[in-house]
Amino acid sequence: MAAELGIADIVNSGALTAAEIAKKVDANPDALYRILRALASVGVFREMEGGKFGQTPMSECLRRDVAGSMRAWARVLGAGW
Repeated sequence: MAAELGIADIVNSGALTAAEIAKKVDANPDALYRILRALASVGVFREMEGGKFGQTPMSECLRRDVAGSMRAWARVLGAGW
């Protein structure tokens, strides 16, 4: 889900709240908050003060503009075939 929405690309320029990210990707803010919290618990994103979420070395691999990005692979794995 995070790879499909491009969240790593969005938080690359700075940490944002789940509501701010949800507005950019047209997602439900409460559902996105739960997803981001779960991903932060395993180190994909970083939860910071004020409910903001930021980049980690792991989420860097999900960005479109990073050489060797795993974004496409994550999208395939999350497709729910």
